[in-house]
Amino acid sequence: MSTWRPGAGAPLTRRSFHLLWLSFLCAAAVILLLYAPVATSLLDVLPYFAERASLRGGLFVDVFNAFSGTESRIVRIGIGALITGGAGYLWRRSRLDVVPLTALIIVPVAFVVLIIRPKVELERYFGYWSPLFALFIGAGLWFLAAWPYGAARSPILRILGPAIAGLLLVLVGVDWIRHDALVGPRGGYGEMLETLNDPPRPPVFAIGADSEMFQFYVRRPLGTLVSVEELEQNLLFGPPFRVAYHNVDWDSPEQQHMRAILQRRCMATDRGIVTIYECAD
Repeated sequence: MSTWRPGAGAPLTRRSFHLLWLSFLCAAAVILLLYAPVATSLLDVLPYFAERASLRGGLFVDVFNAFSGTESRIVRIGIGALITGGAGYLWRRSRLDVVPLTALIIVPVAFVVLIIRPKVELERYFGYWSPLFALFIGAGLWFLAAWPYGAARSPILRILGPAIAGLLLVLVGVDWIRHDALVGPRGGYGEMLETLNDPPRPPVFAIGADSEMFQFYVRRPLGTLVSVEELEQNLLFGPPFRVAYHNVDWDSPEQQHMRAILQRRCMATDRGIVTIYECAD
């Protein structure tokens, strides 16, 4: 940030401007390269996400609460005050930095709210805001530490700002530590798939859209069944096995057909959006 670097007021040269745009182009190329392995899956679910729907009213309140990482209203108010003060401080010190940072928030939000309006809205879709969130909080603490402003300040006033900033930092940090220490099971995929790690350990397969990610939670090789024929082959000629079915709205018709077969021929344990099937001989 130019706010804290020497020569913050120096104008951009033509070379530095070209390097800036070159860095954006390189970042775009790297993003395309990273997403290339999953491009097919993204295109498969695009028709579902392209269905327009009404955004839930409290979406961005939920996003802020998720970033805050706390259930305490007092801490949330303190974090909101730090963000507001930090944004104002950065705007006063370096608008060249604040404008693109603000655009990184406003432009994608406007695109989602006014144009895409997807059927599924999850807080984690806005996870890329995390660095900006931390930056505005840090700027708010910096602003408080330097308060009150003025050349002639008494020794008491000189420690007032740092004391307030330190108190807020301790308050937020303690609440985050306490929240992490007391949090119970989160009801995520780890808990839904935990039984697949228990003995006995027959072969395990995954079926459903995005079910490849189950490999992160299953501590053993995880196969993927992508067709009815593969499933029938395993049911007829394979040993007993288990299947983790990812039951989401954008499952393909073939995946839904495979689920219907599993419902008829295997014992099911429903765990929300994941169903575990025990398929014996």
